[in-house]
Amino acid sequence: MQFTPDEIDIKKIALEIENIPGVKNIHHVHVWQINEHDLMFEAHIDVSEDLKVSGFERILGKIKSILSGYNISHSTIQPEFTVNDSKQIIH
Repeated sequence: MQFTPDEIDIKKIALEIENIPGVKNIHHVHVWQINEHDLMFEAHIDVSEDLKVSGFERILGKIKSILSGYNISHSTIQPEFTVNDSKQIIH
């Protein structure tokens, strides 16, 4: 692992993801450059309802589309269901 590139605005990415229907909150967000060309993204996603796996797969597809716009090619997303506490972005 190396570092978060200066041109990556984690708060902007988080806001775009939180605007996806069904996403309640994003937290525990990390972005780092893993080698000369590849960026890694990690986050926990609270969803607004208890979804089936197929419902989360649709959200995940939208998240990956957003990330590709930032040239992020690798991601680890942890879904969290029916969580009622408020969390903040950590990076």
